[in-house]
Amino acid sequence: MTIRAALLDASGVFLRVDALSSPADLTARHLAQITECDLPAGAYRWIADDANPYGGAFWPLTWLKRIADDLAEEARLAARKADRERRALLPPAAQVAEIQASKGRRAKTRT
Repeated sequence: MTIRAALLDASGVFLRVDALSSPADLTARHLAQITECDLPAGAYRWIADDANPYGGAFWPLTWLKRIADDLAEEARLAARKADRERRALLPPAAQVAEIQASKGRRAKTRT
């Protein structure tokens, strides 16, 4: 009896559906619940989800990258906001000194 199971790489990216000769051939990188899949290899990552009847779902890597980029941008903006709020609490002379020091650091990194 042949067993079919989706094979993932070490980071959870879909590679192919394997035809295995026995259940003993299943590895930790196989998803026994996924026996047919027409997704392109290397383009989707398995995201585990106990609420899903299959135990998870495949997500496009492009979506995951976009989500990661959006989260990084949100963190960057939050850090800038926190820095502005921190500066607002400084005495005016210290604010001017910090702004000038910040401009000097930026000028050095651009050259």
